Amino acid sequence: VLQSLSILVVGMAVVAVLVGAVLVFFLAPFLPRLPFVLGDLVEVNGITGHVESISSFHTTIRKFDGTVVFIPNALMMGSRIANYSTEPRRRIEIALGTDPRIDPAESMRAVLALMEADTRVLEEPAPSAYIVGASAGGVEIRAYAWTRNSDWFKTCSDLWAGILEATRNDDQFAFALARFIRDPVGRGRRL
Repeated sequence: VLQSLSILVVGMAVVAVLVGAVLVFFLAPFLPRLPFVLGDLVEVNGITGHVESISSFHTTIRKFDGTVVFIPNALMMGSRIANYSTEPRRRIEIALGTDPRIDPAESMRAVLALMEADTRVLEEPAPSAYIVGASAGGVEIRAYAWTRNSDWFKTCSDLWAGILEATRNDDQFAFALARFIRDPVGRGRRL
């Protein structure tokens, strides 16, 4: 009797394992997955950092200041998740406000020259600038450039630093920006 019982238990265990494997095999494609892997740079619920670990219950994100945040996966599944690591390149967007008395084309040329002078800015797609709004208070310009994902933070910071350098001694941003040109060696200088 004991032998029959143990054969029955072993048989049931084998059947349970097979049924479980079949269910996992066929149902796995339909189970929700988190849209990132270890090491990805993500933003979830206003928290930005690198994915440090993923368990069945929570995901660990290390923020740039070193803080470790544990977010329950149930909350992750219901949240907007931005994954900055999935693409090899990333777009930089710079929004500028200029004085309405200045020719916006000059301002756009100055920003584009600054972007083109930076070797980390990709040639394709080429940097671009557009007027996106205008009022009595000023003209709004948006400039776009692409860089490698790994260079995004530093390139974005350096482009802003270049714009600020171009405007350092002037009261009105647009006047300095309009006078900013690209010199032959690819560094900005003022007239």
